[in-house]
Amino acid sequence: MRRTSRAWAIAGLAGAVTGAILFARRVNRWGATAEELPRPLPGDDQVPDPLVASTRAVSIRAPASAVWPWLVQMGWPRAGWYSYDRIDNDRIPSADRIMPQLQELRPGDFVPEGPGVGWTVTTAEPGRLLLLTTRGPMRGVSWVLRRDSSWLFQLDDLGAGHCRLIERARTAIITNNDTVTGKLISTPPGAAALSLGDFVMAHRHMQGIRRRAEAQWRAIARPVAGPSPL
Repeated sequence: MRRTSRAWAIAGLAGAVTGAILFARRVNRWGATAEELPRPLPGDDQVPDPLVASTRAVSIRAPASAVWPWLVQMGWPRAGWYSYDRIDNDRIPSADRIMPQLQELRPGDFVPEGPGVGWTVTTAEPGRLLLLTTRGPMRGVSWVLRRDSSWLFQLDDLGAGHCRLIERARTAIITNNDTVTGKLISTPPGAAALSLGDFVMAHRHMQGIRRRAEAQWRAIARPVAGPSPL
């Protein structure tokens, strides 16, 4: 009986781990089409052997030119990340308006992610793509010895005031195995857990961009009411 119970416990654990890994793969491709997933994109060569990689996409009822201003002003404590501000923006609400003073990014500029940590602008093509990269330790995160990561925002105009926002993130992590979290993340279940946590934030972030861009575009595109006909 003990052997049977142990076997069932092992089988159950294996099933749970396999399920978590499969679910992580699914959320890592949320919203992306079969054509978008394998598509070569700028930044793919920045992290050739990622621990976690995702390609996610969302359709936006606004042209790429109307979405770009929301991307270029992102960052802590700039316009925020349009996600769960209590977690990633020190409880400061993400901006619901375009901030003119934050509308320029050039290669080499720094986009803060938090105190002492952030992203470097590698490529910025207005209205088309923004590529951010980071390399090195993460200040205040003891289980990470080094993180190499790329984060691409690709805008594809579809015409008629619509576009696609494709986000591709690739992250390689050298963990500190002197910590419990470091040991966990270096395993397949740990990487799956990292993917799930990333999806929670990324889903809110992409929907936040979509919601803001569409609301602003509706306000701009709404025809101005003229005088009533006599």
